[in-house]
Amino acid sequence: LAHLAANVTRMGPLGAGQTTKLANQVIVACTMAIVSEAMALARGGGVDATALPRALSGGRGDSTILQQIGPGMAHGDYTVTSSVRSMVKDMKLVQRLAERTDTPMPVTGIVAELYRLLAYRGHAEEDVTTVHKLYAESGLD
Repeated sequence: LAHLAANVTRMGPLGAGQTTKLANQVIVACTMAIVSEAMALARGGGVDATALPRALSGGRGDSTILQQIGPGMAHGDYTVTSSVRSMVKDMKLVQRLAERTDTPMPVTGIVAELYRLLAYRGHAEEDVTTVHKLYAESGLD
């Protein structure tokens, strides 16, 4: 496994790796959506959203997504690294697992619907960061 990944952690029995991957996707999807909201709030409040990652660096609101993806969102750069279609697929898998395990996931459910809305509006093959376009298309950004 060392050839495939720098960090290998045993997560449990057979299937635990898939569950871990889905947990990761929950964090990624929800963080991208919330960074989008923060960008919209900054712009709406008259703040230069391009400066937000630098201003929040090292604080509790900082994240890898804010630092790596935030500047692109602020500039409208949605270079495809992972598609909305792929995120919708992952969120469906998350929701199925949550249902099977009776795990309430209200925030994830809302974010899953945001990605489904993006796909419905014709953004399925675009980058997952286009969640930010929901704010631009609605006039919130």
